[in-house]
Parts: sequence; C-alpha cells; structure tokens
Amino acid sequence: FRIRCKTIYKSSIRYVGTYEKVFDAIVCDSSGETKVVAFNDDVDKFFNMMTMKEVKYACSHE
Repeated sequence: FRIRCKTIYKSSIRYVGTYEKVFDAIVCDSSGETKVVAFNDDVDKFFNMMTMKEVKYACSHE
C-alpha cells in the first residue's frame, strides 16, 4: 500500500514511566483525519520525519 498524507498536528516527545517515550500526531488526506501514536523505537524513527503541513508518502513493501 501507499499512503499520501499531511501532518496537521504533532505533539512533543513525552516520557511515560522511566524508559517509555511517546508522541502523537494527526495526519489527513482527502478522505479525513487519523491520529497516529508512536512509542519508543518508532518515536526515534518517525518523529523527525513528520513535519507540520508537509505532505509525505508512507509505503509498505510486503
């Protein structure tokens, strides 16, 4: 699959407990909005990749 979306909201990175980290974002496309939540390693992978008001593509290589 391939998803084209724009980030319209992104929180700061928060720490839950001693070692857990999390952030959330809202992305949208022509069909609506979706909330995205990332934890731990996914925070490291996606936080800097998601830029406010910038259109990005996400692909699955299955």
